[in-house]
Amino acid sequence: MRILSAYKDHWVDPPVMKIMSHLQKTDLDFTAVVVTKREGYEFNLELEQIKGPWVLFDFCEYNWDWDQKETHLFGVNTWDFFDQQMDTAHWISFCEWVRDNPPLIYFKRELLDKDRTEKVLPIEYPCFYPIPEPQSFEDFCARPIDVSYLWGESHPDRVTLHIEMYRNQNFFNYHLLDNALHIEGCFRDVPAGQRSVWLSQKIPHYARYAMEDVLMIGSASKISVSMPGAGVKCFRHSESPINSVMVKMLDELAWSYPWVHKYNCIKEFTASIMVYDISSVLNQSEDSKQKLYEIYRNGVENCRNYHIDNYIPNYVLDSIASALHDA
Repeated sequence: MRILSAYKDHWVDPPVMKIMSHLQKTDLDFTAVVVTKREGYEFNLELEQIKGPWVLFDFCEYNWDWDQKETHLFGVNTWDFFDQQMDTAHWISFCEWVRDNPPLIYFKRELLDKDRTEKVLPIEYPCFYPIPEPQSFEDFCARPIDVSYLWGESHPDRVTLHIEMYRNQNFFNYHLLDNALHIEGCFRDVPAGQRSVWLSQKIPHYARYAMEDVLMIGSASKISVSMPGAGVKCFRHSESPINSVMVKMLDELAWSYPWVHKYNCIKEFTASIMVYDISSVLNQSEDSKQKLYEIYRNGVENCRNYHIDNYIPNYVLDSIASALHDA
């Protein structure tokens, strides 16, 4: 296979290039065309030299205020999105090229479920980290942190949730930490299990934690919150469920492997009511504990589908192979 950027300067977003590097292990014969939205787009004339089947990998995001009413698809409706999302006429050139040279498969990150077809499929950021076996019920219930929420300021709802966690800590009787460095001192002050502890910390892009630390916090938490950012789908959707129950916002998107409310995750309508709903889920009855544990186990199992070693061969390459066979 061959990888070709939609950009004249051959730019590929580094996280997407990491995915492409795993695709290169295949012996399937196709060209992967990669596009992620960036300012100053210029059409890559090398696209016109493609011979044989090609597959479009579209990781574009549409900012936090996208209304999720229509899917943007190159070759179909770029002109409808031009004023809000596209900053140069070169995008129209790319759209017209896709229209005149339809891809074998179109993988789309921000794909509405209503627009999914056999040829237009969802794609997500896979999980790149080891996924441990689920803990026992007893060990899961003994985790010292009830909720962890590590966030960057790419969506106003992320800020809203942080504010709501502060505002409601007395009403729902939990102790809120706003810095992971305070965890050790928190449990020296009051031993784990004697009060409910939540963590909500803003982590700017210039001060990100190492993933080893993020995963360690997740393994100590019953629930991990993954909020949308500049795109609806984000990296945390394949990181939170590695070792905790993922809470995510309800959306209208298609997913490669579905996240199902109260089966393998918890979904919320708005950030403003999320604290109330999470507090209800953390009810200390035995039935509530068992249900939360089942969601945790099912979430870990679904996360395995998204692990890069499974996701690429079992979903991405299998979809391409089927399309090549049928072509």
